[in-house]
Amino acid sequence: MNVVEQSGVAAWSESVRHAAVAGWLERFEVALGDGDADGLSALFGEESHWRDLVAFTWHIRTFNGRDAILDGFDARAAGLKPRNFNIAEGRTAPAWVKRVGIATIEAIITFETETGRASGVLRLLDFYGVETSGANVVIVGRSNI
Repeated sequence: MNVVEQSGVAAWSESVRHAAVAGWLERFEVALGDGDADGLSALFGEESHWRDLVAFTWHIRTFNGRDAILDGFDARAAGLKPRNFNIAEGRTAPAWVKRVGIATIEAIITFETETGRASGVLRLLDFYGVETSGANVVIVGRSNI
């Protein structure tokens, strides 16, 4: 039995999963918009990953680890002004899934930048509380330009 099953969070309702993702996205957007490095740092675990598919870097690029992610956002966020991070409407609701044997809440998200609309996949990996602060996160961003 894994930590998720032992803690009972696997039984979280759809509304609780939705609230966990929406709360994380809200804190992320505020910290990113304010240039709050400490606030951003608190949202990513040491072993987080960000896979950008053109939305921020105009390239396909992977950022491994909290420090690399923070450096990547720091170098690009001011010019791109990312905003309106939301759970994608009309898509699969945030759900429990296993990726490479690890239980995660996976959500399809949307957001905007100065250059257009984008979508992505957000995976929150550590669930010791609904807040999910300091969770290991995988973000895959894709531009819809």
